[in-house]
Amino acid sequence: PKKPPILSDDEEEFIEYKFTPRQVFLATICHVCKLGLQNPTPCSNCLMVSYCSEAHAKDDVVAHQPLCRALQEIARKRGGHVYNNAKILSNDDFRNLRVHTLNLCESLTQRPLQPFEKEILIFPRICCTATCREWRPQLLVECSKCGQVSYCREQPNHLPEDHQRWCPFFLLYQKLIIRQKTIGRIEPTLPSRIFLQRYELPATMDDVFKELYKNSPTDDCSYATLTQLATAPLTAFSAFHKTQLSVSETLTIHLVGAELQFEGDTLDKWEAFFLHLIPQVMELRVVFIGPELNAENLPLDILSRIRMCRTCRQSCRGVKFDFQCGKLYHDYAKQSAFTKPDLICFFNPGLYRATGFSGLDTWPETIKATTSLNCPITVTSYTEVEAPQDLAQLHRFSTRPLNLIHPPTVNPFSSQRPERNFISDETSPMIFKNYFVFIVS
Repeated sequence: PKKPPILSDDEEEFIEYKFTPRQVFLATICHVCKLGLQNPTPCSNCLMVSYCSEAHAKDDVVAHQPLCRALQEIARKRGGHVYNNAKILSNDDFRNLRVHTLNLCESLTQRPLQPFEKEILIFPRICCTATCREWRPQLLVECSKCGQVSYCREQPNHLPEDHQRWCPFFLLYQKLIIRQKTIGRIEPTLPSRIFLQRYELPATMDDVFKELYKNSPTDDCSYATLTQLATAPLTAFSAFHKTQLSVSETLTIHLVGAELQFEGDTLDKWEAFFLHLIPQVMELRVVFIGPELNAENLPLDILSRIRMCRTCRQSCRGVKFDFQCGKLYHDYAKQSAFTKPDLICFFNPGLYRATGFSGLDTWPETIKATTSLNCPITVTSYTEVEAPQDLAQLHRFSTRPLNLIHPPTVNPFSSQRPERNFISDETSPMIFKNYFVFIVS
């Protein structure tokens, strides 16, 4: 094809979608300034939010008051605190209590709670020992290293030995939240190296960065953020490599149940961490499909026009994005706009969960639709417990016998940016996107 004129960076206009981090609640830092608490000042009414000073407590009165009143009303009925009797509950029952409390607060405030308000209820400052769950602030102290996990001041054994494994991740999580609060979004530079021969993927994410960068990020916050950006395209590239798919000029990847804030954040990562690694591919097509995709109603037709690097433009290479918003995969597969994929990716889907979109289990029909296409499927999960359950669901609802190409294992290209876990926090308080992976065909 005739090569288009190459515009300078000043001549070419483009708009890029970049996810802006939201406000996050951490029970052991000041709710206003996000600084660590030496002498915390808890809200005297609900005892669920703490501040570094009386001044910051006053600054937050208007914003906090509606939820605070709801918490006080619930606490009065439960004997002084919303989680007063939590120590008698099993882990699952305590999870259910937190969800129930969240729903009560939404009913009392007559509005949906904001994400950080939900975190006030889901991740409270209480003793981490399940048989204790002490809530009185004056009786609690935090881990001296991470400052995030609370236990009884007079019972140091209430801080479990297993916490040592998770402590660095709690610390990194707090550093990320504080850094986002002080300087905003963390934006590591994407690599620009383009390979002339098909790239042989090394063993780890760190090795990839060493080969793609002259100087990759060294500070832990930037590095963790970069792994979060790279994990989706590199996991897809790894699946492409392991399945030994034939290389053609056009390659199509379907991202099922996609989230704009994850798979779609910084779209040019698909050029940097996929297209640049396979010189034979002239056009990479990435199709995002999900019922909750683009709930913000962003102009995706404009946002998807990313500016390719100069070398790719000169070579007429590029990445095309297709956003199938508000659609379940099995519905999309029946439409005329459907394009057959070379690779299907389920990133952290939780296929085993019976409550999916709008409380309905829509995965069986989606599994039938994807497995009927006779192309490789890669599935990731947050934990090693979820992966075999997801695999069992694929086998259960597949329209054909599946060949297990790569069994559930730790994904060497998973994100290293920690996130808090609510579903199984007693065993894995921190989770990572794409932590476990398997591939079937």
